Amino acid sequence: MVETYHAGDLPPVYEGLRVTADNISVGAFKRAEDGDGYVLRVVETMGQPTQTTVEAPVLGRSLPLSFGPMEIKTIFVPDDPAAPVQETNFTEWR
Repeated sequence: MVETYHAGDLPPVYEGLRVTADNISVGAFKRAEDGDGYVLRVVETMGQPTQTTVEAPVLGRSLPLSFGPMEIKTIFVPDDPAAPVQETNFTEWR
C-alpha cells in the first residue's frame, strides 16, 4: 500500500507478517469475529507438503505450521500471548 508521509508509530517500512516458505500464501489476516484475537487464513499453493513458520511481529508471535498439498488452514491467534494458537474452521468456531 502506498501512502504519503504522515506522523505515526510505525517505521517507514514494516512487515506485519513473514512466511518462510515461498509456496505458502496468507489470504487473510483479520480480527476474529468474536473480537478476542486474530485469524489467519493460509494456503499451500504448489501441491507440496510443506513445513513453514509464519512470523507475526505485529502480534509478537511465531507460528510453526505443517501443510499437506493445497491445504488451507484457518488459524486463531488469541490476544492473550500466554494462550495457545489454535487451528479452527472457516467459520472460526473453535
